Amino acid sequence: MNALASSQPSRATSLAPDPALPQRDLLLDAEQMASRLSLLVHKGGAVAIGSCEKQRIKYRVGQSLRVLYRVGVNGDCHLIAARALPQGIKRRAVHAATPNQAAARPPSQPVYDGALNTLFWTYPNDRKIRSLDLLSEMPSALADAMGSRWTRSEVVAYAPEKCVTARCLAGNGQVAGYAKMYAGDAGQQIYQTYRQLAASGLPVAKALAYSDVYQLLLLEDVPGARIADLTGGDLFNGFGSLGKTLACLHNTPIPESLLPRFRRLDRDRLRHCARIISQARPDLARLVNTLADELYATSPEPTGPFVFLHGDVHPKNGIASEGRITLIDLDQAAAGPAAADVGSMLALLHYNWRVGYTRKARAQELGEAFVTSYGQSRQLPAANSIRWHTAAALLAERALRSVNRIRPEGLFHLEQLLADAREILRGEAVER
Repeated sequence: MNALASSQPSRATSLAPDPALPQRDLLLDAEQMASRLSLLVHKGGAVAIGSCEKQRIKYRVGQSLRVLYRVGVNGDCHLIAARALPQGIKRRAVHAATPNQAAARPPSQPVYDGALNTLFWTYPNDRKIRSLDLLSEMPSALADAMGSRWTRSEVVAYAPEKCVTARCLAGNGQVAGYAKMYAGDAGQQIYQTYRQLAASGLPVAKALAYSDVYQLLLLEDVPGARIADLTGGDLFNGFGSLGKTLACLHNTPIPESLLPRFRRLDRDRLRHCARIISQARPDLARLVNTLADELYATSPEPTGPFVFLHGDVHPKNGIASEGRITLIDLDQAAAGPAAADVGSMLALLHYNWRVGYTRKARAQELGEAFVTSYGQSRQLPAANSIRWHTAAALLAERALRSVNRIRPEGLFHLEQLLADAREILRGEAVER
């Protein structure tokens, strides 16, 4: 067995060893990675890294691991992405990096670390997202699309090899809008989705422009506070307003061929989720497969036409201002059953209670505010359908992402989350 692999589940991740990715746990150890990452950011000579934090993780058991690090060196911050390759797959190094070898400057090509069988690159050099330098040196035509002159950018989210979101700032420091640059052409459909919803009068962020050449979507800045940042009665009201706005979204006609079908909770995908979790946590294989079997056997038949789904409903994707909620981040919009969005929100609230982010009573209050307000604007899906979609979302969203994003709190409570999903599916009260 490779020396990087462990014969016991990782204490840090609570995951079983992954023979195909024996470098996994080392890449997840920010302290150990700091010395290796320093080779990618210094300009000649060894330099100590002042801080190293993991910003984002995307793990596919037995296939790949992507980690985004935020590294601090002499007061400057650098974003470094890593992609671990599975055993048997090697990449010829464009630049070589070893613990004792220094690079003259941050590389514009990926660096291959043979000892870790891992590719590294520094932002803005991404393996799949082209022209990221435009977020620093934007063409005047794109800058002017913001209405106020776009002079510089601040990265607020970076999913390596997928998408970058940047805050666009005017010369006076005011936010002019947001820019999203994609690895593929998905932004074009997302742009059309924003335009369709804005034309219908639904409160969504306005899409200002889209560039096919740069695969870049420009969005207006939405004033207000994220629901997730509200407290007390404002948070309660925010969830109620989110329910109302979501109901309005579900009432919006779906233009032909605009949206893909929502597939995350398809029965074959639920079985696939169970297989992934079983690989990562063999101790839970029986429980998760039983849950998948029960979901498969009780999958509700559609009782009405598909609706316009947001696809990623959570308190960070709703901006509250003067009692009104504006929806943002429509990248996962799809056509599907209304219960998919409702169940996803309820599953998130349940997860937040189960892992200790909030009290159970508070999670229930917010869920009731959300559902009640939705029901006042649009007929709620059938109770059994909401239960099924909540349980399915606990599996396909909360449990699976605990593994794929290696979320310690989710992994720690994973067995209980799966057991909760079975109880919710059966209509039983979750008391523990």
